[in-house]
Amino acid sequence: MTEPSPGTDPRVARLVGVRATRAYGPEWRPWGRRFNDAALALEDGRPADAETILREVLEATVAAAADDGEALDLRSRVLHQLSAVADDGGDLAGALRLADECLAACRAAEVVAGDAYGTAATRAAMLVNRSQTLEALGRSDAALADLDDATALVDDLRATDAASLAVLVFTLHNSRGAVLTTLGRYEEAWAEIGRALAVAQESEPRLAGAAHTNLAVLADRTGDQHGADAHLRLAADLHEATGDRLGSATVRHNLARRALRRGDLDQAEQAFAAAQDAYERQGRPALVAGCQLGRAAVALRRARPRAAQRLLTTAAATMEATGDTSDLIECLLLLGDVTAVVEGFAAGDEVYLAARERCVRLGLGHQTARVDIRRAMVVAASTRITPRRKERLRRRESALGLVLPAALATEAIRHRFAVGPVRERWARVVAAPAMVLSFDLVTKLGWTPLAFELVEHASATVALTTAAVLPELDEDALAAQAGSELAELATGEARFVLSDAPAPDRLALPPRLRMLPEGDSVLDGFIAAAEERYGFPVRSAEVVPAW
Repeated sequence: MTEPSPGTDPRVARLVGVRATRAYGPEWRPWGRRFNDAALALEDGRPADAETILREVLEATVAAAADDGEALDLRSRVLHQLSAVADDGGDLAGALRLADECLAACRAAEVVAGDAYGTAATRAAMLVNRSQTLEALGRSDAALADLDDATALVDDLRATDAASLAVLVFTLHNSRGAVLTTLGRYEEAWAEIGRALAVAQESEPRLAGAAHTNLAVLADRTGDQHGADAHLRLAADLHEATGDRLGSATVRHNLARRALRRGDLDQAEQAFAAAQDAYERQGRPALVAGCQLGRAAVALRRARPRAAQRLLTTAAATMEATGDTSDLIECLLLLGDVTAVVEGFAAGDEVYLAARERCVRLGLGHQTARVDIRRAMVVAASTRITPRRKERLRRRESALGLVLPAALATEAIRHRFAVGPVRERWARVVAAPAMVLSFDLVTKLGWTPLAFELVEHASATVALTTAAVLPELDEDALAAQAGSELAELATGEARFVLSDAPAPDRLALPPRLRMLPEGDSVLDGFIAAAEERYGFPVRSAEVVPAW
């Protein structure tokens, strides 16, 4: 890529991963200038024009010799920008594929030419951008790993050229703060976003609004409502001053979320609609779907379940297309609740089964268990309107067959979450209500031996949350529950992201219990069912007597 020449837009110099540190030779200099045009088109909000040019430049690099360092460097930069185009357009799977191709091109260029053209900075920028895509897909551990790799690269680069890396360093810290917020590691998140803000204030003031937006989200999560409002006001002013349309839309979206949380439905609806309109004009379908979730939550709060159902159906279709699995599962769970209210329990179960199929296909055992708990709640709720005793008994047995294995699984998986509010919310919102429903069904069925074993099992668990209260789930209660959870999803609080990283605070599984000397156990069958359905152990292999 060429150095900016007279007449070159000065914005080229500040675009991460665009400008090479050494001018290309005569063969690739014209293609470098063409690439500049594509990068600026993307900056100006013309992704279609940018993609056309990028594809043209990419095609030119295909015919280059395998040891042409300039061509490989240019190819890596083109793939970086194409990955950004795909991500912005909602094609998250395509963005990941292009990111992998970009990183491979970076490594090839560095083998041939070292870092003569600044390829290492492109590789670091691509790792940061890929982390953002992984985070959008709910893969926070993988996102954090990419950010760790990028940090190591940037630390080496800053030793020789700190001034030109300010944007990259800012994005690295800000992205890391966002991932840590998702994982509930709030103290670390504060520190990372604070570092990002310091970089912006010192070198790139136009970026400060993005840091203040993340600080607002973090303040909100930690209960500092005054701080959240202050950061959002600052972010709004900064985005307006710099003409950042996407940043301004993000602030509106966050303002809508806050209005929804405090119950100001008029303001929430207006702000969600304004943010959705802005996202639509910028071609951001995944963000549009997020606004539709918010509007659905408002509709449910206003007792308009059919309107909520339409919005959730549209949002789910978008999430399916973009590959946003984490939010898609949440959306389908809530759509199942709303559909059960609008069209009946059987129709709701069809939606739950669609969510379950995706969880099984993706190997998400903890999410599969959540779906089964929701299905069991609906089956249990249906007994309230079932007049025949035998049919009520059959449905309760069916509900128990769904919920008890899921309850055992969700309690066991609790300690795979990082310590903090995400784990606490899992226990409060998922594991405890599932066990409470299990006890309720066992009691109504009159299964005394199983009740005895279940009490012993719960007593031997590391921690038993007793604060959960099982709601009387009729249609109104289902709608209220869906409205509450949809509001949490719309405000960004509903994701359950497991961490695979080792942690010293995680406890080993408790042993299995032998309840009676003769060894007969009803609960063992449910434990076996849980382990088979969800693909992980719920108790250790050790067996100890309960007496």
